[in-house]
Amino acid sequence: MNPMKLSAVLCPLLAFALPAAGQQSTGGPPRPRMVPPPAAAQQAAPARESDLPHNVELTLEGSLFGTVPTDFSVTTGGRTVNTDMPLEADGPVPTVGSFQANLTPGEPWQVMVSLGVQMPVKNGSHIEYRNLTLNTTVRIAPGKKVVLWQKGEQKLTLSMEKAEE
Repeated sequence: MNPMKLSAVLCPLLAFALPAAGQQSTGGPPRPRMVPPPAAAQQAAPARESDLPHNVELTLEGSLFGTVPTDFSVTTGGRTVNTDMPLEADGPVPTVGSFQANLTPGEPWQVMVSLGVQMPVKNGSHIEYRNLTLNTTVRIAPGKKVVLWQKGEQKLTLSMEKAEE
């Protein structure tokens, strides 16, 4: 066979079969080289899941379950609120309520609200306690009010404002 014809056949075969000089063979096809993205393409660290874009003030106003007047506010910069509320009832002892909220920013915001009250009820010579709860999810925009509970003229509203820094 003519050496020119032989080199024309062997050169492409050798180029495919032998790895490039300085590289070790791994037994498979060559692997693509991983190139890190340029610094401009890298994004800033995302905000923590629990952070809000700004502090907000949540306010409950009105009558809780028709018998417990309330005017309570709490300010938060996180997505979760969990607190006790001192309340005054028309009963023999003070009432304590619980307020929990989970906030999801948006247009409008979504607020999951859980309210609980242990109401004292006088039964003869002793006092019994009745647990009342309200669990709901509402959408609310900053600067607006939403009615959580209403019976006739009695109602309980939730409002949300951007808190002043």
